[in-house]
Amino acid sequence: MRAFDIAAWRGDFVTVMRRSKRPVTWVDPLGRSNGIALERLIPNALGALLQANIHHIRPGANTDGAIEHEGKEFGYVLEGILRLVVNDVVYTIRRGDSFSFASRIPHKYSKSRKNLHESAFGEYASHFLISSLPVLRGV
Repeated sequence: MRAFDIAAWRGDFVTVMRRSKRPVTWVDPLGRSNGIALERLIPNALGALLQANIHHIRPGANTDGAIEHEGKEFGYVLEGILRLVVNDVVYTIRRGDSFSFASRIPHKYSKSRKNLHESAFGEYASHFLISSLPVLRGV
């Protein structure tokens, strides 16, 4: 079985990502194993308007500094407690909470070593994140 199925429908495409086949990418920009895994929910293709991932965050892990980019962020905490910092304001986001903000605002997140849950990745906090990418006009 493939990681995802694509079917044409009236000129558009329908993508189904199979749970057991979704690609997982470990975020490790400097080779220090920071403990964040991104489980892709939709294919991440050049020119795509959205990215959707489940972020699995190891206790004590963080984004290694603030992130800024074009687009918009939306997140929903599936398990655990997330520490979200947007423009130097700290938010404690718990299971069932959601958040959104413009991606151009400096933001970062981390997971404390408390309030853990057991998942397929071990003791992690997990949140679902959708990022919109800027619409390129005239391209």
